[in-house]
Formats: sequence, structure tokens, C-alpha cells
Amino acid sequence: MSRLSLREKVMVAVCAVVLVLTVLIFGIIDPYQNAMHRLDRQVSSRQEALAKFDTIMSHYRDLERQQRDVEKKLTAGKRFSLFSFVENLTEKIAAKNNLSYVRPQQGSQREGVREEVVEVKLENLTLGTVVKFLHAVEYADALLQIRTMRIATRFDDPGLLDLTVQIAAYRRDR
Repeated sequence: MSRLSLREKVMVAVCAVVLVLTVLIFGIIDPYQNAMHRLDRQVSSRQEALAKFDTIMSHYRDLERQQRDVEKKLTAGKRFSLFSFVENLTEKIAAKNNLSYVRPQQGSQREGVREEVVEVKLENLTLGTVVKFLHAVEYADALLQIRTMRIATRFDDPGLLDLTVQIAAYRRDR
């Protein structure tokens, strides 16, 4: 190196710096940045997976709660009389004279659950009364389901409605 001219020494130094920078960039910095980008993508995808998992767990907990509610209503159904419920509900929401009939229908029994069905016809109801009646059926203490529903306007007074509905009650058969 002592025999080299100043110009040659500068060239060697510049080449050494370029070589060191090239090794630094392509051997250390670039792989480090690539690894960081890959890890950032993995973190992002794992966060998305965790968010999906949280959503699924929340949905699962909701389903478990709904199942417990259904089981509670099925058990409560042992002490529940669908006829009494319909009559009391009619007296509470409408009037006894609005009740045209309550007819028992063919129910079923399957996997330890008994189904009791009645068809109810209510006449001369306002829309608000129909909504209150359906809401009370939907949110009763026993497990009830509206199987069919027919709403018709009255010819003598178009502001009033006739409601024919089949209500099914479910309870444990034990």
C-alpha cells in the first residue's frame, strides 16, 4: 500500500467503502428490513385471526346464553298452560269479547320435547293491539313460537284487524 500513488490509495479506499456499504446494505440492512416486513405482516395476520376468534367466541357465548334461556323456558313450560296464557293475554291486551275462538291443534313429541299448539282468532283489533299481543307471545316466560299468522282488515271498519294465529308451546316431557 505504501507503493501506491495517492490517486490509487483514494480509489482503493473508495472501493473498500463501496464494498463495505454493499455488504452492509445487502448482507445486513436489507435482510433485516425484509424480516421486519415479514414479521409485521405476520403480526397483522395474527391480529386479524385473533379478532376473528374474539368474534367467534362472542357468538359462541351468545349461543350458549340462548341455549340456557331455551332450556330454562323448556323447564318452565312444565307449569305452563297455553290456553290460560292466551285467555289471560287476551283479557290483558284486548278484551274478552275480541277472542273469537281458541282451538287446540295437533302437536308433536320429539326427543323429550312436547309441542302443544292452539289456533287463536281475535277480532276487531287495532294495529297497536296486534303488535302488543305478538310481542307478549314472543317474550313470554315459556318457550312459544308463532307457527302461522293471518291478519285481515275488517270490511265494516278498515281501521280494525282480525288476527288468526297458531301458537306452539314447547316443554320438556319429563
